[in-house]
Amino acid sequence: MFSSLSLLWSTRKRILLAIGASLSGVVLAFLLLTFLAGQENNASNWKPASVAAPSTLVSQAIEQNYQDAGEKLDINRVRVLPINSKGDKLYIFDFNTPSLCGIGGCLYVVYTESGTPVLRLLLQPRLPKGVPLFTVAGNDKTQSGYPCLVVAQTINPNDNTTENNQSKTELLSKSLYCYSGSGFARFNSHVTELSRKG
Repeated sequence: MFSSLSLLWSTRKRILLAIGASLSGVVLAFLLLTFLAGQENNASNWKPASVAAPSTLVSQAIEQNYQDAGEKLDINRVRVLPINSKGDKLYIFDFNTPSLCGIGGCLYVVYTESGTPVLRLLLQPRLPKGVPLFTVAGNDKTQSGYPCLVVAQTINPNDNTTENNQSKTELLSKSLYCYSGSGFARFNSHVTELSRKG
């Protein structure tokens, strides 16, 4: 009787150990996938246009957006952020030239791999440390095979100092842009407060 109970307990113990090991493997795989998805979603890997996008697309983007008769745009200054998608790959162009910047910000254009411009924005490129200008929204946020994009911008309210003038408040806006048939459109936006000593 005692040996059969011992054998039964030993069998249950092995089953519990096997279940525990399986669950540990599943949890480890989930954590790894979450980490990799977070890495992919952090769209901060700008690269030189000459290596990040097809040369015909780079030429087209420069021709369509940079029209300064006095000076030719140096292709080595243009940066591109490639974004993988289920449809055409997306390429975000940063022309990185004062000629395409103004009071409203600098021009950023998103093209599909087939050469269709799908989003044009004037953005302020300076953001708080660790905040990327463009981020790919979660895997569940796609439209027509294209991932939605989150665009970050700082907002400086007119009255951004406290009574003792020791800290300044900045607002961080994050807007969600999703493909809407012929291009990307803003779907929503939310604002958070950033406090800075200064």
